[in-house]
Amino acid sequence: MSGTNSTPNTPSGTALSSLPVASAVSADDKVWGIVDGKAQLVEPKGLVSAGLPEDVVKTSDLDQALSDSSLGQYTAQAAQHAAAAQTGAAQSQTGAAAAAASAGQAAQTGVQVATIATDAKANNDAAQQAVAGVTADANAAKVLLTAAMQGDAPLNYRGYWDASTNTPTLASGNGIEGDLYIVSVAGTTALDGNAAWSVGDGAWFTGGRWIYFARAGWAAVAQSLYALGTLTVAGVTTGGAASNVWLTAWLNAYAEVLAGIEADGSPIFPGARGRVGPHQYDPSALPGAGLILLDDLGGVIDNRSSRSWPGVDSVDAVPAPIVRRLLGRGPGARDCGARGFAQGSLWLYDNALYQSLYDTTDAACWDALTSNDGAPLASGFGASVAAAYGLDRVISGYTGPAIDISTIVAGVTTSTTIAVLSSGSLDTETLSATLSNADAGTVATVTQWYDQSGGGHHLTVPSGASAPRIGQTQVNGRPCISFDTSGASAAQRLSNTTLTFSDGTFSVFGVGRAAGTNCSGDDRISALSVGSGTARIATVSGINEDGYLGVWDGAVLQPGHKMQTCKPGVFGISASGGDTVSVWHGSTPDPITVTAAALAGDMMGLSIGSGDALSNASNFEFTGLVAFRAAATQDQVDLITRRSALRYRFAPQTALRIICIGDSRTAGYINQDGANWPTMLPDYLIEPADIYNVAVSGSTTLDAVNYTLASIQAEISGTTDPTICTLWLGVNDFSRIGGSDYSVLGRIKTLIDGVMSAGAWHVFLISEADIYNQLTWQGATASGYFGSNVTLINPFQDDFPFTDHGNAELWHPDKIHPTRAGDRFLASLVSAKINQYIEANS
Repeated sequence: MSGTNSTPNTPSGTALSSLPVASAVSADDKVWGIVDGKAQLVEPKGLVSAGLPEDVVKTSDLDQALSDSSLGQYTAQAAQHAAAAQTGAAQSQTGAAAAAASAGQAAQTGVQVATIATDAKANNDAAQQAVAGVTADANAAKVLLTAAMQGDAPLNYRGYWDASTNTPTLASGNGIEGDLYIVSVAGTTALDGNAAWSVGDGAWFTGGRWIYFARAGWAAVAQSLYALGTLTVAGVTTGGAASNVWLTAWLNAYAEVLAGIEADGSPIFPGARGRVGPHQYDPSALPGAGLILLDDLGGVIDNRSSRSWPGVDSVDAVPAPIVRRLLGRGPGARDCGARGFAQGSLWLYDNALYQSLYDTTDAACWDALTSNDGAPLASGFGASVAAAYGLDRVISGYTGPAIDISTIVAGVTTSTTIAVLSSGSLDTETLSATLSNADAGTVATVTQWYDQSGGGHHLTVPSGASAPRIGQTQVNGRPCISFDTSGASAAQRLSNTTLTFSDGTFSVFGVGRAAGTNCSGDDRISALSVGSGTARIATVSGINEDGYLGVWDGAVLQPGHKMQTCKPGVFGISASGGDTVSVWHGSTPDPITVTAAALAGDMMGLSIGSGDALSNASNFEFTGLVAFRAAATQDQVDLITRRSALRYRFAPQTALRIICIGDSRTAGYINQDGANWPTMLPDYLIEPADIYNVAVSGSTTLDAVNYTLASIQAEISGTTDPTICTLWLGVNDFSRIGGSDYSVLGRIKTLIDGVMSAGAWHVFLISEADIYNQLTWQGATASGYFGSNVTLINPFQDDFPFTDHGNAELWHPDKIHPTRAGDRFLASLVSAKINQYIEANS
């Protein structure tokens, strides 16, 4: 070729190959090239809009991408993470997006330098490899990226694909242009030349065939668009030129922002500003006008309207201070509704029980109750008492056997009866000696719990079940019978089949402590059961993972409306025929409608724990149990509640409520006997609290959003009690549903926004263990992504023994779930942060 135009420095006819290389190109310079099939002079930005060849790169952009101070931080982290994890999957997305961000910034100014040379391409490939960890799929992805920069990228995310079972069914050469699937289960399904698929890989259909992307790294970068006005995800166009948040954004296949440029030209890097989702809403039912952009979980991304929306415009009043020193003083005028108390509230101080008579802001009136409420639980109820069981005297004047326990001594199974003494207390001296004489590594079990009513309705271990345990834990420093296997899914049960309740009328109350209030749909955690067959009422925790205490009515699982606290106290069930069962939370009833047949006739049998066809585990540790052949009145339940507070030192006053959201690590999986860190928090808190453990083994952030969040919001908004939440989720997301850290953080933000909008005061977020997770969790928290009312707790710091998942004293062999000792470390660490918050807000 020869040049055709002359310049002041270059005569006409000079060969292009001999032209000097420009050291810089201005925005108004022109370059001779083939554009739209014609030879013409064009500005550099014209070449960009026309689509550069795949081997074109601006070397200075690459240098800038690798030297930029902000990008350098993420690049260095990516290299560290790749070396540690030897995968570079999530790091690839982060680094590639960061490099794309720098290139995009240069494009915004209109300055493009096209250098077509072998060494430039080599530098380009090397830089991409270093930043993104991309290999054989780089060239194809660059072609897609070029098309995306024009605003017409054929890329529609269709969801997950099981490469092992080929679900949904994909076939070579057959698909819809632009379809993108992310591999959820690794497999060997052959698809257009590739038969080795790993979790996180991408399959993109274009040009009549399926293209393989290693861990979707370049497929993520390829979804970069020049402006959100032409952004399409799964066929839905979002955003618009009027957006006051994004000028340019780079999204991955999950519609998460990896990097971007704000309207004012400021760069945004991963985790700093959240997610752009695939839906936009025009909520005309709200006052005002304009458009609100939401993500796929309903989180607000951009509010260009005069409307208010939950999580956008916070007008919450400043909360009242958390009341202090509740255990070391009597109640006073300021212990009122503004601080979580109400008329009728109880307060235990110096062996006396006080009750609120009048609740007026900063002028509450309390007085000590003078009635003899310290009597045994079932005293004074007369012939209505059907059975009474306790680890002390629960019937006035009773002395005699309380429990039979089984131990192994020198390899021989031994049975010992522990009695209620003439003082009314349990013979703890004999109990302690029996437990200490047992062989190391064995556990004492309770094989019989004696009925103190005189009716002879003793509770024994039914066929096919295991006996509950004793000596493994205490409730308020007192011995208890532990049926809690909510972390181990083991059946432990005591029952009596001869006890009869006529005409569907009964009341049963347990005294002790629950280990949690939630479970997955197939666990069915139970504690109390009256009757059998279709004439049966049994408590069931967390039906549909809602966190509420509901019932089984012999035919249908009936959800409740209240969560069960882990704080020691009273809970029970009662009915008087008809179609309503009351589930009692202390003195507060929760009426639940049941199938009429459940209460239509006589009901035979009483059992506690689990092990029948209904439930796989239980969640309660008992110190006492009373059953009546009548439906208890409110006054009677109030009396039982006051008696338990005085006899067992269950202080009813609390400074705040703590709702613990999480997975098996919070639920206490593998552990038993209430050994989870939420139930241990009171051992370290400087003020008493109601603890609600709504964790579910196997739960993901998506499960918590879909199944449990609404219940938590209702629980928070339905009270004036100061409420804080803890949140530890993420590990199951990576193994079950895939996605990057940022998809998990997006759903964590949805949970945090949800509880805060309902009235929670603060959220304590626990970091994941992997070093890369720690950095992204820290970055998201420090940037303000979760808001200002979030404290990050990292139990995996370098100098913590807990960081070593191979430590057998702190971690079970699976290296995922803490032991009892590990949970105690977590409880002390979390409570220290909560104590700091209480001190600062009291």
